[in-house]
Amino acid sequence: MKMFRRLIVSAIGLFALTGGQAVAAASLQTIALRVNNLRPGYTTANAGYMSEAALAQQYHVNFGQLKYYGWTSSFDALYVRRDATGLGEVGNKVDQYSSGVGAHWGYRVAVQNTLCCGKYHTIALPLVGQESTSFLANTGTRGFVGVKFREGKYVVGVAVLPGTKRASLLLLARLVDQRIRLWG
Repeated sequence: MKMFRRLIVSAIGLFALTGGQAVAAASLQTIALRVNNLRPGYTTANAGYMSEAALAQQYHVNFGQLKYYGWTSSFDALYVRRDATGLGEVGNKVDQYSSGVGAHWGYRVAVQNTLCCGKYHTIALPLVGQESTSFLANTGTRGFVGVKFREGKYVVGVAVLPGTKRASLLLLARLVDQRIRLWG
């Protein structure tokens, strides 16, 4: 009977600490954008977890650095649509680290790699997460707009084509940020 009371008291305490909401760890796939978060007409071009080798190659780092900074997993998704207004794309990538310190390193590396080669330049958008950098790419005829942000132990990238969709970008990035705060 005492054990049962302790469990009840612990559950009530946990419920109170979480502001009355149930909290459980979520998969990156649950945190990331899904096709049903987008306007009708989008389809999934690709979505899946990335390997350590793929992430190391993308960020131009080695496996040892990923391990040292506590990288645990990454989920990457691309959604596309084609209609009378042309091609639309929404990309989303979520990286998870074992701590906020590791995620801060991952965020810095992601931003550095995005801005390194002169195709992208930073733009002013409101802060998303604990730290964020927004950018515009003028590649091709319409370019795209994107944001990299860190929330806790997660590093997130969201990009939208065409680059005229800054309000949409901000809404989608805040949706992912909200999911991290609720479930991450």
